Amino acid sequence: MTTVASLTRFKPTDTPATPATTIVLLSGQHDGGETLESQLVAALSATHLTDTQGLAEWLSEHAGNLWLIAFGHACAPALQLAVQHADRCYGALLVMPQEGSTSPELLPFPSVVVCPPPHAWLPRFSTSVTLANAWGSRFETLKTQSGSPSQQRQLLEIFQQLRQQNEGWLLGSF
Repeated sequence: MTTVASLTRFKPTDTPATPATTIVLLSGQHDGGETLESQLVAALSATHLTDTQGLAEWLSEHAGNLWLIAFGHACAPALQLAVQHADRCYGALLVMPQEGSTSPELLPFPSVVVCPPPHAWLPRFSTSVTLANAWGSRFETLKTQSGSPSQQRQLLEIFQQLRQQNEGWLLGSF
């Protein structure tokens, strides 16, 4: 379910005073293995962070705006930080979020929650749907299972759609 809010259009400028925009991927993964997250980092030239402390430090050290991509248990704490900096966050792609005790409510920026098709071994599907509704996020079901090469392509397509749909909208006005 998509929540529509009143938005104000603006014309983006490419002046030197405009801060750079960075794609920040928060995986919570501490191993250096070839994961879907590391593949997306390479494909998007994203900044890869492994914990919310790293995201907090990035936000304090960089003046630029960001697109947030977060996976699993990192979604809720990453959103807490992003909400505190909503004026700098263009939007968020949230992959298989797990419920967090302090998850924010309706997000002040556009977002998409993504999850593979439901299976008995994947209880996160219903949690993902519930969180998407609470956050006012669009919900997308991936057509393939975790780890398949086409899953990376699907996530990239969904992310590009999110970016294109929200390009030029005033930060923090969603």
